[in-house]
Amino acid sequence: MMAIFLRLLPLLLLASAATACRESVANPDFIPCDSSTCSDGPYCDGVPCDGGGEGEGEGEGEGEGEGEGEGENCIPPCGALEVCGPGNICVTCYDGGPDRDPGCEEVGTPNCLGEICVFCADADGAIDLGCTEDDPVCVDGTECAPCVAEEGPDPDAGCDNKRPFCDGITCWPCLANADCVKGDLLFCDPENHTCRGCETGTECETRDADNHACLGNGTCAQCDDAADCGGRGCDPRTNTCSATPLNTVSRCGACVSDEDCSGGRLCVVVEWEDNEVGTYCAETCVLGAGDCPLDDFGYDCVETVGRGGAAQNACLPGLTTCEGYQDANPDHECVGNNSCGAPGFDDGFCIAPEGTLHCTCDCGVDDANCPTPLPHCVASRCQENL
Repeated sequence: MMAIFLRLLPLLLLASAATACRESVANPDFIPCDSSTCSDGPYCDGVPCDGGGEGEGEGEGEGEGEGEGEGENCIPPCGALEVCGPGNICVTCYDGGPDRDPGCEEVGTPNCLGEICVFCADADGAIDLGCTEDDPVCVDGTECAPCVAEEGPDPDAGCDNKRPFCDGITCWPCLANADCVKGDLLFCDPENHTCRGCETGTECETRDADNHACLGNGTCAQCDDAADCGGRGCDPRTNTCSATPLNTVSRCGACVSDEDCSGGRLCVVVEWEDNEVGTYCAETCVLGAGDCPLDDFGYDCVETVGRGGAAQNACLPGLTTCEGYQDANPDHECVGNNSCGAPGFDDGFCIAPEGTLHCTCDCGVDDANCPTPLPHCVASRCQENL
């Protein structure tokens, strides 16, 4: 066992010396090593080996020996285009901290990236390699900028979600109308680069050819009035064009615009028990003046509102809905009260005073509340005969 140890001792000493050589690289007082303390492993110290040295070795079963070295085992300093990097390995360059990186001595390429000297490079952090807080984004490896325009849904480089679009200098909420996609703010103001509502109908048409109108709230719509609908009325609730030709809906007919109604009638709301039934064409009137055309046939002048919301007085059935009034007829057969009047409202009744079930309506106590086909008020129901 001792013999084996003695044979290995020179190698152990050599390895120890080689490590010491490498560890001495950072020592400005490094003493050049000789062949007895160098190895074939890579190291660079910037100082050539002295090429001299001799040593003796004795061991069990061995003789004495001595020799001189010419430095043939010494690794020379790094090449002219290399520097000694971490771990004492010769490299082209390496990251040496915030200042100019070792190996990157040329003007314009002070930063080392993968042993290549560059001006700047992309990095995972908020500031790219070689860039500053004021100009955090590297552009093509040659310059730093405040931000850079990019394709894709994510904010441009250097920008955030609140101001995602870069014009090359500044991040903005938008640069073009196409950048505005939320809600009704569909237009990019060219001065402050924020998304806003429309200002003209022409703007609206650039986003949607079917929307010709810019409403007062900055919203684009198909129409704001009948002039936008080319021969149809404009529904003031939905700002869409009516499907009904102009002036074709008569008294108590369903409508969505005043222009739907014939004879100068207006499109007004009909309610039953404080719930809106729908909107219907009706003549206007003066409360208490008795000027409704059907005052003696179930109509009254009532307070209501137009479909657009403006207050209006209109001639409407006094004790039922338009549907309830129209269904009150001996020829309108039924199977129950829900077969009469507006669906979902208790505005009609199914009776059989003469054996045949038909629809009728409430009349209170006055014949004047009944339509022509059922002219008599009997037990609060309009009937054909007394």
